[in-house]
Amino acid sequence: MKKVSLLSLCLLSTSYIHSELTPPQEGSSKKISYQIDTRSLNNAFCCEPSHQKPICCKKGPRGKRGKRGHDGTTGSTGATGTTGATGPGAGATGPTGAAGNTGATGPTGPTGATGATGATGATGNTGATGATGLTGATGSTGATGSTGATGATGATGATGATGADASLLDELFINAPMMYDLNGLNPVRLFNEVYGPDSVFDVWQMFPSVVLTGEPTSVVATQFVIPSMLDATQPITLTFHCFSQFVDEVGTGDIALQVRADYKAFQQQVGILPPATGFAETVMSADFPIVNPFPGNLMYFTISVPLNGALISGNTWGNLEIRRVAPNSENEYFGSTYLTAVSILYTRINPL
Repeated sequence: MKKVSLLSLCLLSTSYIHSELTPPQEGSSKKISYQIDTRSLNNAFCCEPSHQKPICCKKGPRGKRGKRGHDGTTGSTGATGTTGATGPGAGATGPTGAAGNTGATGPTGPTGATGATGATGATGNTGATGATGLTGATGSTGATGSTGATGATGATGATGATGADASLLDELFINAPMMYDLNGLNPVRLFNEVYGPDSVFDVWQMFPSVVLTGEPTSVVATQFVIPSMLDATQPITLTFHCFSQFVDEVGTGDIALQVRADYKAFQQQVGILPPATGFAETVMSADFPIVNPFPGNLMYFTISVPLNGALISGNTWGNLEIRRVAPNSENEYFGSTYLTAVSILYTRINPL
């Protein structure tokens, strides 16, 4: 009995499902529903508590789905209805859109030609100079800084040679009468009227280096004793004391004097034959220009030459020969000059 009831229920359920899935008849306006009411399956009959074996609640295998029919043709569009009246008031304006990016700047065009310069306007008058302000007071001088330390003393230089003591200078002289010439003549006595009537001068006439006849000039000589206190390490100077006079037809020029000197000691030979050696030294003076005096007067002048102290040292006797020679300037004075004396300046040995 129970088996027949369960089978009946299953057949009724199948029949219900089939009726729900059966498409409607053509021309019906009812939509096709493909949903299955699972609540009916779960709650109807087999889900009742009175049923002990709700076997019918299990779904059977689903059948194949049928083919879908073709879509029907779309109907024509209906006529557009009339436009309704515009509503009152315009709507609010929408926000302004964002500004677009600025485009790149184009290249600068070429510069145009410079226009002509306008005329310069007239210069205005200079304004009056303002009054000079008062000079500010001079500031006081700052205090002098302290003197720096004295530097170290440098090394002492070598001591120079000791100069001659002026108080020890001495001089010997030889005047005209103490001289002689080659002919053994006495000095000439000239210029008797230099100091007026009855005045006398003794001098030796010194002719030019070569007289007009071509003969050499005369030589004036003298001898002297070498002072025993002469310091041969100090300078020794021989000086010629001379005169010149005005000679209208001669003019001016230069003269030069030469001395040949010899110095001897005890028992030395004098001469030019060996073992004698002739003169010890020959010295020529520098050129001396002759200056004419007023006619009738004499011009006094001196010419000096050095003597060699090393040659004089240790000797006691001396001999001098003096003559005029041609000057280096080659502009010789062709008048006569007059030798009146010679002197030798020397330094005495200091006895202390």
